[in-house]
Amino acid sequence: MSEWKSTTLKEMLVINESGSRPKGGVRIGENNKGVPSYGGENISMNGEMLYDKVRTVPTEFALGMSKGILDDKDVLINKDGANTGKTAIYKRPVGEKIATINEHLFRLRCKNGIADQEFLFHYLNSEFGKKQILLLITGSAQPGLNSKFTEFVKIELPPLPEQKKIAEILSSLDSLIIKME
Repeated sequence: MSEWKSTTLKEMLVINESGSRPKGGVRIGENNKGVPSYGGENISMNGEMLYDKVRTVPTEFALGMSKGILDDKDVLINKDGANTGKTAIYKRPVGEKIATINEHLFRLRCKNGIADQEFLFHYLNSEFGKKQILLLITGSAQPGLNSKFTEFVKIELPPLPEQKKIAEILSSLDSLIIKME
């Protein structure tokens, strides 16, 4: 087995940001008008993205956003509320050109060549990853994570080819479980 590296989530990331929404909020997409705006309600408890009933923001608002524009395979973490810590990986649906997140999610993107996005998702969605994140949640009335949580999440990181193989196996198992359910 090749050398694994002890690191922190912060050291792996090039992007750790939240999104926003316009004054007056967002709406459930009406006739596909506007740009999808994903929030905590679009992440299931087992880590799946829920693409039905996605709210939208006006296209002009989305195009003016400096943060929170999604790329395929971004890892998303619910940052506040009752389900703080839920994690999913965004896989751009066919036909969706641009999508955003609201202020209740963190968008995580790994440094190129350092870590695989799907490996990161499976790690953070594992029991070990979830336990680390849960220990970093603060507040009782409105629990939440602040952006510095990435400094304290420790990861044993295999070389990139091994990450890709591990992620491929785990994704195949996830697909099988979903089919069986």
